[in-house]
Amino acid sequence: MKNSNLISFIALVGLTFLFTGPVHGQPTLREVLDETQIIDKPECAVITVGFNLRVRYKKHFPFKSGEELRIQLEPIALTPSEKEAITQEESIIPPESEIAAIDQIIYEGGENGDQFLTIFFKHPVSYTVQQGSDFRSIVIKVFLPSTTTPCSP
Repeated sequence: MKNSNLISFIALVGLTFLFTGPVHGQPTLREVLDETQIIDKPECAVITVGFNLRVRYKKHFPFKSGEELRIQLEPIALTPSEKEAITQEESIIPPESEIAAIDQIIYEGGENGDQFLTIFFKHPVSYTVQQGSDFRSIVIKVFLPSTTTPCSP
């Protein structure tokens, strides 16, 4: 009788593991910044800063030119792990570009809706800033000082 109880117990435990797969929680977001791409064109450079979560462009300063560009962001529909990640600070070293001349890119998180992307240029540049079409990127077009033609997309 003891052997049949033991066999039944082992069979029950085996079936439990067989029919229940591993438990997966929601993945933890550790970094807000994803990748940065720079495409140099003859008249400008197009910088795409990617994010691991959805963000909305709010505003930027200075408006047209400078050595430092501060872009205010608003995260959209955050999961619990994303809410924790947006309060962190991160920095990345961007790809090389003579036209863009970026020294550093910093994400500055805040708990009260104060999320900023700050880009430091090696010298004063002119630029435009816009929301990426996927809400996971910000697109910055950096112009040469002598440029008179618009920067193509």
